Amino acid sequence: MDFKKLIMAGGLALAVLTGAAQAQIIGGDVVVDGSRDDVIFLGGEMQVSGTVEGDVFGMAGDARIDANVTGDVQFFGGDLTLAGTVAGEVDAAAGDISISADVGNDVNAAAGDVTVTGNVSGDLNAAGGSVDVHGSVSGETHLAGGHVLLAPDSQYAGSVEIIGGLIEFEGVARDRVEIEAEEVVLAGRFEGDVEILAEQVRIAPSAVVTGTLQIEGPTEPLVEAGSSVAVLDYTQRDFDFEKENLDEFDVDFDFDGPLNFAIGVGENIPAAFLATAFVIGLLIALMSPKGLRGMTSAFRRRPVSALFLGAIGIPMVFLIILVVIVLLMATVIGIPLAILLLVMLPFIYIGFMAIGGFAIGDLIFNRNYPNAGLGLALRAASLLVVLVAVYVLGFAPGLGVLIGTIVLAIGIGSWLLSFGRHPDGRDDRQDEPAEAPRKDPAPADDGAVTESEG
Repeated sequence: MDFKKLIMAGGLALAVLTGAAQAQIIGGDVVVDGSRDDVIFLGGEMQVSGTVEGDVFGMAGDARIDANVTGDVQFFGGDLTLAGTVAGEVDAAAGDISISADVGNDVNAAAGDVTVTGNVSGDLNAAGGSVDVHGSVSGETHLAGGHVLLAPDSQYAGSVEIIGGLIEFEGVARDRVEIEAEEVVLAGRFEGDVEILAEQVRIAPSAVVTGTLQIEGPTEPLVEAGSSVAVLDYTQRDFDFEKENLDEFDVDFDFDGPLNFAIGVGENIPAAFLATAFVIGLLIALMSPKGLRGMTSAFRRRPVSALFLGAIGIPMVFLIILVVIVLLMATVIGIPLAILLLVMLPFIYIGFMAIGGFAIGDLIFNRNYPNAGLGLALRAASLLVVLVAVYVLGFAPGLGVLIGTIVLAIGIGSWLLSFGRHPDGRDDRQDEPAEAPRKDPAPADDGAVTESEG
């Protein structure tokens, strides 16, 4: 069985085990024309149309979503084309991303090329080789790319922060703008203050800056005739964009070194262990997003309790599984199940480590909207950051084992604390109606006269 089929089989097994009442599709090319539930897809090519009364989750080669989605859209894969409307937020990591849909919440996109032509009611966070924005953004805007174009028909109500190689700002900014780049061209309208740190700055004839334009860089800005700038403040400063922004990320990991990591199973655990944790984590997030949200919420509410319960749970889980294996081995029918459970034992612990990574990532990256939870793309990114951090710390003797064990304990503890609770933290038992107090029926009046009534 090759790796792709293994992943498909694992996703199918999780879909059966979770038993969610959702449209879960594994493999192949799929066309979905409307759905009354969430649409969860793992496979080749994906097309969604009509009305989806829920969320759309996808890991696919390419996806074209032209639908009215009442929830969120979260996608990992080749190329994504998103049209129609999305009431929730959009989280996507793909080869190329084109979003012409009107989005009711935030948009978080990372790709080779990112194009946004729809209107975004929340924040826009986009990064790619090239980033083109043609729509309007009601919240804050954060962009990063080799070439960033803010087209003339684009408008930004909130603050704008951009970092990139070439920045062409031709739209309308209502609030503060901060730019760090190699080359900047201002050709739009700016109603707030503008701060620029760049090697070269050109102010085109169509540019209008009603606030203060503050520029720092090695060369004076080129101000072309016809432009209008209320206040221009230039400060000469040595600046090399490529050196100051790219060299910082030149990190060389020695994958042949010791990986003192996780639960102490050996001294040279390969990087494939981390990759397995990441893949299992993605499958958990894809197949049971509400359950994962409940576990991360449980850790956020009671982090110390989760760590304490998890520390107890690490050996207890092993003992419980060992007892089950022994009991299964006592019967002929149970022997294959016992062998399967024994093989799955390390993957169960890896799954708990992924849950711990999600819980820590949610605590770090989700400070603004703790009750809403992160989208699939940001959850995956947060898990990757936590796992890489554990990997790097693993090079310090003893520290990797300690940190890995803590992450594992948090995963088991969060899982235990999530039982009986909704993802938003409410206790299931609080939703059950209280039993009405018992009342004895009133005696019937049969018309008889007692002695006292006479």
